[in-house]
Amino acid sequence: MLKLNLDDLTKSIKDIKTSSFEESNNKDIAIIGMSIKLPMAESTDEFWNNLTNGKNCITELPKGRKDAADSFLRFKREDPRHIKYKKGSYLERLDEFDYKYFNISPREASLIDPNQRIFLQTVVHTIEDAGYSCDKLKDSRTGIYFGYVSDSAYHRLIAEVEPSAIGISIPGNMASIIPGRVSYILDLKGPSIMIDTACSSSLVAVHTACMAIRNGDCDMAIVGSGKMNLLPTEDNNMLGIESKDYTCKAFDDSSEGTCMGEGYMAIMLKPASKAVKDKDNIYAIIKGSAVNQDGASMGLTAPNSIAQADVIDRAWKDADIDPETITYIETHGTGTKLGDPIEVDGITKAFRRYTDRKQFCGIGSVKTNLGHLDSAAGLAGMIKAILSLKNKELPPSINFKTPNRNIGFENSPIYVNHRHNKWKSSEGPRRCGVSAFGLSGTNCHIILEEASIKEIPKSSSEGEYILAISAKNEGALKQLVEEYCSRINEGLFEGILDDLCYTANTGRVHHSYRVVFVGRDSKELGNRMHLFLDNNKNDEDNGVFHREFSSINSNKENNNSKASIENEQKSLTRSANEKIKEYKQCKRLTKESFLILDELSRL
Repeated sequence: MLKLNLDDLTKSIKDIKTSSFEESNNKDIAIIGMSIKLPMAESTDEFWNNLTNGKNCITELPKGRKDAADSFLRFKREDPRHIKYKKGSYLERLDEFDYKYFNISPREASLIDPNQRIFLQTVVHTIEDAGYSCDKLKDSRTGIYFGYVSDSAYHRLIAEVEPSAIGISIPGNMASIIPGRVSYILDLKGPSIMIDTACSSSLVAVHTACMAIRNGDCDMAIVGSGKMNLLPTEDNNMLGIESKDYTCKAFDDSSEGTCMGEGYMAIMLKPASKAVKDKDNIYAIIKGSAVNQDGASMGLTAPNSIAQADVIDRAWKDADIDPETITYIETHGTGTKLGDPIEVDGITKAFRRYTDRKQFCGIGSVKTNLGHLDSAAGLAGMIKAILSLKNKELPPSINFKTPNRNIGFENSPIYVNHRHNKWKSSEGPRRCGVSAFGLSGTNCHIILEEASIKEIPKSSSEGEYILAISAKNEGALKQLVEEYCSRINEGLFEGILDDLCYTANTGRVHHSYRVVFVGRDSKELGNRMHLFLDNNKNDEDNGVFHREFSSINSNKENNNSKASIENEQKSLTRSANEKIKEYKQCKRLTKESFLILDELSRL
C-alpha cells in the first residue's frame, strides 16, 4: 500500500518543542502524554485550574448517581430513605462508554466492570495527548501498568441483578484483565501488569514501568490507575482514617482524617533520549524512584518514619541529584493525627542526612482537594506535581490554617505550601518528589524534574495551513471540531500551527467522517471551523472540505480485483505527487488537489 508523505504538504512542520537536555541521562524517563477523568475535571487544564483556585471537590453523591443507587436498593427490597450516602469527590457519570469505537458489542460492554471501560478510554486519550494514534502503536513493545486495589463490586451487582450472566461476565470483571484488555484491543506486545500495594499501588506501578523500560522489557509504557465507589453508603466498614466532616486538613492542627474520592488517570512514558530524538512533547522527566517496605513496626497498617526516610533517600540516590535541589514534595498527606507527624519526621530525617537548612522545601497534598483516591492517590499527586513543574507554579494545599502542634515545622527543612505561589528556581532545573505510602506497608517515592523547554520559534510557514480532522461518526466529528475551535480561539495554538497540523494530519487515525480546513493563520482556521459548525456541510470556496469515506477495498465485489486496486493506488499516488509539487510552487491547494487527496486517503 502506497501512502502519501504529508511532510511535503505541511512544510516540515514537525519542529515541535523539545527538551534542551540533548545529552540526557540514559536512565531518565520522559512523560510524553497524560489524561485524566477526575471530579469536576475532565482534562488536565480543568484540573490545574481547580488546583490553583484551591477548589474543594468534596460534594454529596450526584443526583444521577444517587437515583441509580436508590433504584438498585429498591431492587434489593431495601428502603433508600433509610440509607445515607457518604460525601466525597465523585465523578458525575460512570456509565458512558463508546463500545462501537472498540468494536465491543453492547451486551458484552454492559457486563464489563466500569473500571475496565473507563480505563480503556483514558488510555486512548493519553495516547492521543502524546501525539500518537492507537494504530501507530499496534504491535509495539508498549507496556501497560495498572495500579489498582481489586474490587468485586460490579461482579456482585451482576450476581444480584442478572445471575444467569455470571459465567460470561467473569473475564470482564477480573482485575488482571483491566490492563490486559487494553493490550488486547490495541494489539500491544509489552508487559501487561496489575499492581496492588493498597494506597501506593499507582506510584509503585510508575516505578515498575520505569524499571521495565530501563531493563528493555518494553520500549514505552502507559501507567494508569482508577477508583470508583458504586454504592458509597455509610456503614461500619471504616478504616479509622475517615474525617467526621468529610474534609482532609493535611498537616493542620484540627486534622482528623480524610474522605473518599474517585478518578481515573494515565501517563505515557518513554526514554528521555528517545523522546528528544523523536521530538515528542515532554511534560516532565522522571529522574529516579525507589520502593521499600515498613517491615516490623508498631502495627501492620501503621506508617514507619524510618522506612519513609529510607525510601526518599534511596530515590535521591537513584536520581543522582543533590537533595537540596528538591524544593517541593507532594506528600501522601492523609491528614491523620498519626500519619502526618510521621511523614514529616520521615522527610526531615532524610534531609538531615545532607543539610541543616530550614524551611526551604514546600509540601502539599492533593487529598485536600480530592480526598483519598485509594490505589490512584499516588498518581493523582504525581500529575499535580507534573502540572506544577510545567506551569512553574505551586498550587495551594487547602484547609490549612494552624500547623499541627505535633510537627515542629520551624526547625524542619519543610513548610506547608498553603498559598498559590510562583515556583522560584535557583540554579538548575526545578525538582520535586512524590510520595505514596501503602496500608500494606509498601512505600514509594518518585523524583521529577522539569523539562527545560527550548524557546519555541513562531511558525513561519508561507501559504496555507492544512488541518485534517476525522471521527467515527458525524456527532463525534462536530464535537472534535468544537474542541479545536475553542482552543484556537483561546490562542493556545498561536505560533505552533505547524505542530498542530502535523500531529492532526499524521498522528491521529483517519476515520470515515472527515473534514479538512485550509487557512492562512489561526484566525482564518477558526473562522472556517465556525462556518462548518454553523452549516455542517462542505464549503470548498471557503476552505472547508467535508467528506464521508469508505475504503476502496470495501467497494470491490471480490478478491479478483486486487490488480485493479493496485493500479488505482498507483494512479492516485502519481496524481497526488504532482499536486504536491504544484502546491510547493504556488503555496495554494486547489479543489482538484483535494479531490485527488480525498481519493488517495481511501487506500
